[in-house]
Amino acid sequence: MSLRDYSFADLAAFGNVLSLFMMIDKLRTAEDFGELGKLPKDYAKRLKNMNVPSHLKELLVKVATVLLSRINATQDEIKTFVDKIDERGVSEMTLLENYDVQETRRQARAEALAEVDHQRAEVDRQREKAEARLKFTVNSLLDRGTSILDVSTIMGISEKDIQEMLNESA
Repeated sequence: MSLRDYSFADLAAFGNVLSLFMMIDKLRTAEDFGELGKLPKDYAKRLKNMNVPSHLKELLVKVATVLLSRINATQDEIKTFVDKIDERGVSEMTLLENYDVQETRRQARAEALAEVDHQRAEVDRQREKAEARLKFTVNSLLDRGTSILDVSTIMGISEKDIQEMLNESA
């Protein structure tokens, strides 16, 4: 039998650190990553009771990093995963209940797009304010009898742009 013939549940039945290595090796897609969150609760307890030595934790971190890179997990996702091994031990790492890499990525993209939209809206507001101030200044100068040519020279705007501005506000 090869590793692909075993399910995550089959491997969890072994209840040892080697089974966790094999489960991580079995990860081929981002969806597989969520399978670790579906492991039986007694699996985590068994691993915790084993008191895994630090050298095995370090090895597990290295293996997990390589194997998660293989499924194109982001550096943040890999760091989150391996931090659970380093900081809280192997048993805590298996408690990734319903962790969904694709959903996490979708949420991150949505947040990034929302931030970009917010920044664009702010730029638009600033541009509109600047245009309003410019129109006010141009109209004030024209109301005081300044010629379009002089306004163009003073403001550094072409006469054509001033005419367009006046046509828009009319």
